[in-house]
Amino acid sequence: MKPFTLTQTTTKLWRRCVVALLALAIASANLPQWITPRATAAVAEEGARTDLAIFPLSGTATLQQFSDKYGWTANNPQSIAGYNVVRTFRNNNNQSFAFLLNGNTGRAQTMRVNADETLGDTTWETGLEFVKDLRCTSAETVRTGGLSYLITHDSYTGKIRTFRFYENGQPNFGSMTATANVRTLADWKDKNVFSLFYRGGAYGLLGVDTWTGNAVAYSLDFEKLGEADWTRGWTNIDHRTTGNGTFRLMYKAAGDPYKKTGEANDQRGRFVIQSINADGVSGQNVYDETLVEGFTSVRFVTYFEGQLSKIGVLFFKRDVRQFVIRAFDPQSGLGAIKDFGAIQINGATAPPYVDIEPYTIGTNSYLAMLSDDNSKPFAPAAAETMGLTMHEGLKDKAVGYQFMLAQSGRIIYSRAHGMAKLGDDPNYTKDDNEAHAMTSRTRLDLGSVSKLITTTTVLKLVSQGKLSLNDKIADHIDNTPLQYEDDSWVKQMTVRDLLTHTTGMKYEAGVEDACAKSAATLKVDCKPFFSSPQTVALGANGYGRSYNNSNIVAARKVIEKIENLTTSPQLVERTGELWANELGMTSLSCQHSHDVAYHGRARGEGTTFPYNGDYWRQGMLVDSAEYSADEPNWSSQCSAGAWAASSRQMIEFMGALRYQKILSPTENDLFLSTSLKDGNDNATAMGWDTPWDAQPGDGRDWQLQKSGANSNEGYGTRAYVTRLPNNTDAVLLINTAVAGPEGFLQGAYKYAVGLAEAPALYYDFAVKGSSDGGTISRVAVNEVKTTATQNQHVVAYRKDGNLKLAAYNVSTDEGGVELKDTHGATSADGALTIPAQDVAITNGVHFATASVGNDDKLNVIGWKYDGTQLSQYGMGVGVAAQEVAITKSHSSAGTQGRVVTAVRTAAGNLRLDMWEFNNTTKAMVLKDSYAAGAAQEIAIKS
Repeated sequence: MKPFTLTQTTTKLWRRCVVALLALAIASANLPQWITPRATAAVAEEGARTDLAIFPLSGTATLQQFSDKYGWTANNPQSIAGYNVVRTFRNNNNQSFAFLLNGNTGRAQTMRVNADETLGDTTWETGLEFVKDLRCTSAETVRTGGLSYLITHDSYTGKIRTFRFYENGQPNFGSMTATANVRTLADWKDKNVFSLFYRGGAYGLLGVDTWTGNAVAYSLDFEKLGEADWTRGWTNIDHRTTGNGTFRLMYKAAGDPYKKTGEANDQRGRFVIQSINADGVSGQNVYDETLVEGFTSVRFVTYFEGQLSKIGVLFFKRDVRQFVIRAFDPQSGLGAIKDFGAIQINGATAPPYVDIEPYTIGTNSYLAMLSDDNSKPFAPAAAETMGLTMHEGLKDKAVGYQFMLAQSGRIIYSRAHGMAKLGDDPNYTKDDNEAHAMTSRTRLDLGSVSKLITTTTVLKLVSQGKLSLNDKIADHIDNTPLQYEDDSWVKQMTVRDLLTHTTGMKYEAGVEDACAKSAATLKVDCKPFFSSPQTVALGANGYGRSYNNSNIVAARKVIEKIENLTTSPQLVERTGELWANELGMTSLSCQHSHDVAYHGRARGEGTTFPYNGDYWRQGMLVDSAEYSADEPNWSSQCSAGAWAASSRQMIEFMGALRYQKILSPTENDLFLSTSLKDGNDNATAMGWDTPWDAQPGDGRDWQLQKSGANSNEGYGTRAYVTRLPNNTDAVLLINTAVAGPEGFLQGAYKYAVGLAEAPALYYDFAVKGSSDGGTISRVAVNEVKTTATQNQHVVAYRKDGNLKLAAYNVSTDEGGVELKDTHGATSADGALTIPAQDVAITNGVHFATASVGNDDKLNVIGWKYDGTQLSQYGMGVGVAAQEVAITKSHSSAGTQGRVVTAVRTAAGNLRLDMWEFNNTTKAMVLKDSYAAGAAQEIAIKS
């Protein structure tokens, strides 16, 4: 029976599906024929809501029209049930129940499931209360020993809990005091796939990490059965026991999440059925073929031909709501197609079901289907595309990075690549002085992303009634000279102004770091900041936003006053007590480990480290006085910067904000608002950078973001966290001084979900201040400092062996990277390319590049950038050289400036040349030279 209405489009699609699935293996080239068409019907229910529906399965394994459904519609995001797990069980009276759980919050509800295929009354619920013990990423139900149990697993903490159900379907929370029912296991961390199995008269648990392939199996009494490293990419696991043994199905929705560029055979769509062994992780394959990619739920199902029980396999795609049911054969694995189609509710496209639970009552078979929030699904292939795009941009630019993506609180992509530390460092004397690989749990310096941690603590105090955001700053600081003057800004501005950067304190010399830190005491002193005058012009409704580190350091002083704290260690401990420990973020800290180092590109060997075909500097991002050879280093600031966390912790943090695990509704809504305005009616945000628009064209989809950076002597770190459309969060941490990755990640997202036609590009450059002269590297940056070109930079780089220039609009902390213009250098004979073995650049609107070019000789070229367009002027040719450096431009009467180049000649000697750009002839003229002795490496300062 086919109870669904067929359109011409879906009929063609179904015919293609039949042809594809009847084949023993489907070639990758044919897969797009399945996934390209989209359903034409509108979504059944618009807006945020939770939907549960019961679908009967006939004796021929055909899916019937739904028999009953139930929905929870949200008047606001805080009241939605958000259930994302549905499991069924029976009590001692053989009454069937559906247990609904929101693993993000711990909200839960138990409903009767009636024999007439309908949903009955609610027998127990948490209501809007959050139940910490029920928070989890996966759950299963099992009946053993005459009792029914709920088993939950949290992949973040590795904690497994077992609850006995009461007769009314309520979990017995009192059993949580027994250690036999709760266990935290290190090898269960990051196991995002969780499945119950029955073999040899006993139940077991299997956990799999999709992104590493590591699998572990335990008995219900927490005895380890086995561990194995499978291939990467398994997204679905299910088990079924028959008279022929216990079988496991395994499926890869998107293939190898770490596949190499151009790799075709990444096992996308691979489907395996195997009989399992006693260790729970090994088995014998009875079926191993490539099917269609992109299924999000794959489950064994039971159906009845009369009184005879049969087993099938359900495949479901939540993005297009299409399903296929095939027969199961213990000898050959996957059998004939029994049914296929698009699931609908009252003629409209069904919700994007995130969880499916097959169950039986007597000889009747059903599927309970649950949609948590009706968000547009982030398809597995799209998540993989975004992850691989990020990897392509970062693999040669960073020593190590972490990238994580989650939708509706569930991780959908995770990757840690490279090294956390490259090896021996003469500054370290600890025994543990060796290389360390990067993991998703390696804590890295967050830079300015730390501001979110400090803001959260302030808002937590507001939630507790200890503080009001409208309190004057002077009410919560000690002994500041200006706080006793009526016209002092600290008596006029509020705590809210600190968090939104609307205090009127401009980020400039003497103000941006006016809160002094002490490495000796691990304290901060903001008296200089509080005593400084306001420098931002007053707007119509108050002060405009002016991003300033000292605002958030001052917020730390507010926390210290209220909580009676003075040092960074005390602040870290109290942050844990207030909210971080509750999330399992016990290692969130401003104490930095010796197992982690920070990196930047370097030249030659010396004190640098060879890695990935290049040489890198390595160091710690702490004050020298804070260094300890025996203990990890504490940061004294611990507020606007210097917090350290892993991507796994930060994705948990982002989810905690999304699901209100930390703050009260009022403060949580304020923290996540994208509509806050400053005194000039421009965008601001509380702790975040200003929102970015995730919708190309004329649409508007504002998303919160926060970037961070920290660097020292050429090495450093980058961090970026952002909310994305459809309940999605992203975290990127990099232990290398690279360009701001904000625009790159945003572009990778748009490409992955089809909002951009080409992958994002990520240029490898580091912004340098003008006072330091030109950057000495194959990539060099000109910081253009004029009113018309504010926040713009010109990048000189070597591409395909030739000199190229690109102009960008770059925000050093709050925004992304926008390409404005590109230009290839032109030689005197008109050739469009000039070879470049080494590159350096000056600063300013009129600037010069120095490169080792044709015949290995020095090329000095004059340029102009007017904020829109790059223009090349004259070129001068110098001596044969191996490497170059250049000063910034100095003005000269009748010219556009003079520059001095330093080169290491072909003979290995130092040579200085002074060049002048002539306005009339548009030529770069050599004015003076000086030859010195032998040089191993060169540098120059203006």
